[in-house]
Amino acid sequence: MSFPSRVLTSYNTSLLKSPTLTNFITGSTLAVTGDLGCQRWLEGKEDIEWRRCLSLFLFGGFYSGGICVRLYKIYSHITPPKLSVWKKGMWASAIDNGVHVP
Repeated sequence: MSFPSRVLTSYNTSLLKSPTLTNFITGSTLAVTGDLGCQRWLEGKEDIEWRRCLSLFLFGGFYSGGICVRLYKIYSHITPPKLSVWKKGMWASAIDNGVHVP
């Protein structure tokens, strides 16, 4: 098994065994990685603002990795029944962009 396959298998196993912790870590990692890239390459900072990274670590973990995961599960219950997968996706996107994060 190749390295990328092992990583994806391990990640999937982690999601099944401990979804809340895995989503927290994933959300935090994505937020901090994005912020570090922005600080270094877009803003051209030599010194990293670690308090800002901590804020985004917590936001990414609790909001993106916790609240949003649970919120997105609700979307399928509030969309009209008996729609195709594509139409359900469009409804969920409309709810997300029109209500959740306008």
